[in-house]
Amino acid sequence: MSKLWVWRDFYFNKKLTTFGFSIPVPRRENDKMTTIRESAKNYVPPVTENIADLEKVSTEIDIQTKTVHEGESDEFSYDYIVVEEKEYRVPASVLKQLKTQLEQKPETTEFKVIKEGEGLKTTYKVVLL
Repeated sequence: MSKLWVWRDFYFNKKLTTFGFSIPVPRRENDKMTTIRESAKNYVPPVTENIADLEKVSTEIDIQTKTVHEGESDEFSYDYIVVEEKEYRVPASVLKQLKTQLEQKPETTEFKVIKEGEGLKTTYKVVLL
């Protein structure tokens, strides 16, 4: 069998084991197996904080959107910013207030968000700095 046929078969089948090849998986010295118990003890759930937790926010910071439970019945998405490798959620009401305030003062570069209340009764107030 020529090398061309071997390559063609590999390309279309993509199975190295068919040809007697095995690719060893390199292990690093620092790779250690852990137990479920150790993983559970060290587990820290991902947390998205609120934009109101920041002292001040630049109007030039990039905003991103995250979708949670994608493809399920309880799917939802929210906007967030990343500051010092932490995610801060940006409620739509903050963006709405910021838009109206930036129309009045387009030269503004920083603002602060004040959070009042909790749960469904939470309100946000945007203060330009």
